Amino acid sequence: MDLLNKGLVLSLNNMTWSRYDGLDIRDVAQLTGSTREENLSLILDHTGNLFLFPGSNINVSSDGIAWTKKYSIPTKQNGLKIFKMRRIKARFTGDPEITVRVFNEKFTGGYVDYVVSGISNDTWRGLIGSLKGYWFQVGIKNAISITDIEFELIIYGEA
Repeated sequence: MDLLNKGLVLSLNNMTWSRYDGLDIRDVAQLTGSTREENLSLILDHTGNLFLFPGSNINVSSDGIAWTKKYSIPTKQNGLKIFKMRRIKARFTGDPEITVRVFNEKFTGGYVDYVVSGISNDTWRGLIGSLKGYWFQVGIKNAISITDIEFELIIYGEA
């Protein structure tokens, strides 16, 4: 069977397989969040376009950076916890440039970007500076594939 542009999908509701043709998928990575709605698939097609499933196209800025959605650490009382980004580790192919954007109303413009270039595959890399915030977002540029991105955070308390 020719597997180019074909895909198999397992329905977890009724445990049945479905076959789809014409998918044009080059690579898929899982984005795992703290709720079911935040568990998404990041899909790269053969033309280099990024998609979220379920969802829509990834927001790609004019400088070619593909941005994820914003992430936070919620509390049981519907507040947010403030955190500090300490370091990052990524598993990838290619030579990516990863931008960590941390949101805090005390920053000029409401956020600060920290660009990590020349990162080694599967190696922790420290993030220098005051990256304290309530939300964060990741931007990726020049990657062939990203398998995993991990962050080490210091949690300070509720907002």
